[in-house]
Amino acid sequence: MKVKNLFETKMYLIILLCLPLLIRFSEIENYGISKTVGWAYNFTGFTMFYIQYIAFAFFIGYLLLAIFKAKTNYHLSIIHFILIAFCCLFYDNLRYMRLVDNIAIIGIVVFLIIFFNALFWRIKSSLKLKTNFSEFQSNKKTL
Repeated sequence: MKVKNLFETKMYLIILLCLPLLIRFSEIENYGISKTVGWAYNFTGFTMFYIQYIAFAFFIGYLLLAIFKAKTNYHLSIIHFILIAFCCLFYDNLRYMRLVDNIAIIGIVVFLIIFFNALFWRIKSSLKLKTNFSEFQSNKKTL
């Protein structure tokens, strides 16, 4: 299987590679929202709570694209994989907490771009096929 085909059509398998990293590198620690002064809350480290759900949502999204047989953008898929792999490796490291939060937000935006772009091109290509098929049928009837 070619790497390009893997990143364009079977991205859900690549996301499955990131899920064991979440289990292997997770440590049991107490995290929480720290109330510092008054109503000033510190939300750094939200990735520690939600990275498992975010990765699972990416898996479901890419699985839906595979079911619809939509191709993703090769370069954006590689960028997305690198972002998610970094988040999965360092999500519970306090030194990189703010960086991981920012990369997770960028990864979510990149995923949404990939998802809607692939759906758009899949719908556009299926409509084009339907119009070509109907033109073929009308040409067949006139012959």
